[in-house]
Amino acid sequence: MIAISSITGSRIHRILPALLGTASLAALTVIATAPAAYAQNANPPSTDNSIGEIVVTAQRRSESAQDVPISLAVLSPTEMTAMGVTDIKDLPGKIPLLSETQDAGLIYFLRGIGSTSTSINNEPSVATYVDGVYMFGLYSNNLPLNGLERTEVLVGPQGTLFGRNTTGGVIQLVTRDPMEGPALESYAGYANYNTTTLGGYASDKYLDGKLGIGAALDCRHQGDGWGRNTTLGVPAYLYSYCSAQFKAVAQVTETTKITGFYLFGRSYGDPFESQYFPGETRPDGSVAINQGRYQAIAGSPNNEASTSNLGYIRVDQELGFADLSSITAYRTTNVDLNYAYSGTPLVIVGSYAPAATNDITEELQLASTASSKIKWLAGFYYFDGEAKFTPFELYGLAFSPLLSEQIYSTQQNISLAPFGQATLPIGYDTQVTLGARYTDETVRKIDESYYLVSPVGQGPAYTPPNQQSDSSGATWRAAFDHKFIPDIMGYVSFNRGLKSGGYNLSATTNVAPYAPEKLNAYEIGLKSEFFNRSLQVNVAAFYYDYKDVQVLESQKNGINTVNAAHETIKGADGDFTFRATSNWKIWGNAGSLNAIYDSYPNAVGYTAGGVQFNFNAAGKRSPYAPTFTAAVGSTYTIPSPIGSFALDGWVQHQAEEFAGPANIVHIPAYTVVNASFTWTDDSRRWSVAAWAKNLLDEHYLQSAIETAFGGFQTPGAPQTYGLTVSYKM
Repeated sequence: MIAISSITGSRIHRILPALLGTASLAALTVIATAPAAYAQNANPPSTDNSIGEIVVTAQRRSESAQDVPISLAVLSPTEMTAMGVTDIKDLPGKIPLLSETQDAGLIYFLRGIGSTSTSINNEPSVATYVDGVYMFGLYSNNLPLNGLERTEVLVGPQGTLFGRNTTGGVIQLVTRDPMEGPALESYAGYANYNTTTLGGYASDKYLDGKLGIGAALDCRHQGDGWGRNTTLGVPAYLYSYCSAQFKAVAQVTETTKITGFYLFGRSYGDPFESQYFPGETRPDGSVAINQGRYQAIAGSPNNEASTSNLGYIRVDQELGFADLSSITAYRTTNVDLNYAYSGTPLVIVGSYAPAATNDITEELQLASTASSKIKWLAGFYYFDGEAKFTPFELYGLAFSPLLSEQIYSTQQNISLAPFGQATLPIGYDTQVTLGARYTDETVRKIDESYYLVSPVGQGPAYTPPNQQSDSSGATWRAAFDHKFIPDIMGYVSFNRGLKSGGYNLSATTNVAPYAPEKLNAYEIGLKSEFFNRSLQVNVAAFYYDYKDVQVLESQKNGINTVNAAHETIKGADGDFTFRATSNWKIWGNAGSLNAIYDSYPNAVGYTAGGVQFNFNAAGKRSPYAPTFTAAVGSTYTIPSPIGSFALDGWVQHQAEEFAGPANIVHIPAYTVVNASFTWTDDSRRWSVAAWAKNLLDEHYLQSAIETAFGGFQTPGAPQTYGLTVSYKM
């Protein structure tokens, strides 16, 4: 296996096309030799107007989404395809008040909760899980959505039932169960910017149905960049990735089931070039002008390469009085980052950061049976994670006469958390849910050393002693729900969230650790269905009391995470789905948000020229917290003698956001239109889709940042369009 760090740009362009060609040949061979039994899955579409029941595992057990007293959204593969969702970075717009920034790492903000830190040891406030297994770190979490049964987005702190405490929410990817029967699916596509896609899913059962095996492949290769670095004469803004997953389920006995899973991912590209905001005074004294939407002029190359592995073994044992489950998982990531905050042909500041994470988790669950009147679950969760830079290196004219500064550092998190939750019926159609978790966690900063590299050699600046801090704490949940009628349920809830503290591994001085952040969340919601369940409307209002907020500050000694004292977040959001006829579905969502710092003394801000100043940020809006988001979409299917034609379209709007607590650097409001037109033959095996994202070519920003060297922006994706051919058996 070739390590991603060893693959150069030229080699990746040779390897990926070869991989795509080989996989295409394999997929065509499998399709050509597939047994006729697969044709049994080609069922005609339903003519029922009802939305149907959606089953989720938001509370670590299977239940209807409309019965769960949690604000959540669920997307099926069919819905994601119609919306143009190919990986989880496409989720904003489908979920109200969900925004993201991609700047050397994929970071989500949900209802204004998130962290702008891209350090290798940073744990996201909106965490990603695959089949209940935590994805540690920010890198390699831009996961493909092929081979999934559904995607669940749980809104608000999840501090009881999910392994690592989160303050913002959870994105849970649930992979397909190969025991459901034989399946064979494949797709291939071509889009502008010389982009090719290829993927598929196959599963079957063996040993008289006691063993199910499934596999999925998803690859994308973007041959041409959206723009060009005119200083270096190379393409800019391009990205390629390939992932493969394997899942096996064995029904060993009538009461024992074992599941094995493996996911491999590899990516390479230059997706996050930064530009100075026009009018900014650059370090060389010149004033930045509009340099073109995707033109890069940095004198140092920007690129990101990563490889990741995730494996787990799950054992489920029915005990009669309860069900026992064990989930053992291991994940590794290796990342090479080369990034220049320059915005000029001169390399003012550049960073090279080879880094790695690895973690081991073990979770034991003892849960009530499906027939139990009291639904309960108890267990233990163990986490042992490590993140390190090898090293984090800063270079450029800002460090002259030195060639660079190098920081070697490692953070270890070790935690053990007992947890439990129970839902008790207390009256007619009324339930109360109580849950709690205590996390005993130690965070260590070890093996740290700091070097100054000059033309005459490398010399140590300091080697500080190992450090240790405590991120322990209790979290809990209390919810009360009542069904007014079978199709209308109301709930109120109180949740305590906790996100671990940590260390600034890239700081060039010995910086104190940042503390855990804590969130008290109050929510009232209504889940309802009308007109024979053809219209579904869910709404919620919330109030967040947010303390010790982890905030990114770009300071002279590095880009560090610190704690703001207190923030209040309040708002409301909701979504609807209306199946007007069996051939026409309309959906939409909207959210309103007010996220304001109540107390944040000694906040750091920068003028347009990058001059640092300290101020009290009380009354300022927090970063990446849009005051309003909305989306509306429609799917209309037209039957015909030669098959069906489906027209899908949706519009996403996001209000203005700020990049930092000073509210100087901002991301303007934008609106994006997407559409697709799909033909499916009568057998529902073949389909051809013509699609377009950002149909009107809206100019918008993906992210922005305030730094000691000025304000930088990263543009969002331009208009992209293509054709995808799919085949199912």
